[in-house]
Amino acid sequence: MEIPAAKGFSIWLMFEKNDEEFFQRIINQFSTELNSPIFIPHITLFAGLEGDELELLEKFDCLSQFNSFNVKCKKVFYSNEFYRSVFVEVEKDETLKNFFVSISTAFNVNSDFEKFFPHISLLYSFEKEKVKTKLINEYLQNYPEKIRVERVGLCKTRGRPYEWELIKIIELKNFKS
Repeated sequence: MEIPAAKGFSIWLMFEKNDEEFFQRIINQFSTELNSPIFIPHITLFAGLEGDELELLEKFDCLSQFNSFNVKCKKVFYSNEFYRSVFVEVEKDETLKNFFVSISTAFNVNSDFEKFFPHISLLYSFEKEKVKTKLINEYLQNYPEKIRVERVGLCKTRGRPYEWELIKIIELKNFKS
């Protein structure tokens, strides 16, 4: 099957160093075993944003006013969706909701938090269920329960994962919650 092409720009929540390294090792391991795409671990807040890159970057700069925050990992799952093949579901709480609503307002995105499905993808693939189950059992019995979101990235996600370009990262204010 052909890898589906993504469109537009995406806003990614990105993690503190130790959490990012943990998930990056998993993504890299899966890529080595299955020849799947390597990508930076993240939670996609919004995908498929369209518009002028300079205008989006201007709006994106307002995110520097926000504080870093924690998210809680719920459970590892798999699906038949290429971009959500193996993933860790993230709990929807008030902090994440407030951040989501603020960003949707700043970017003038009409999006419903109730339909938002926060997760950390670990594999982009069309592998069979049996392979995904094996990977989960072998590599994902222990993963961080809580992750610190310390950065937000604006990524040009046009095309396939190897074509994506992280064009700007903003460090969130270091506020312990």
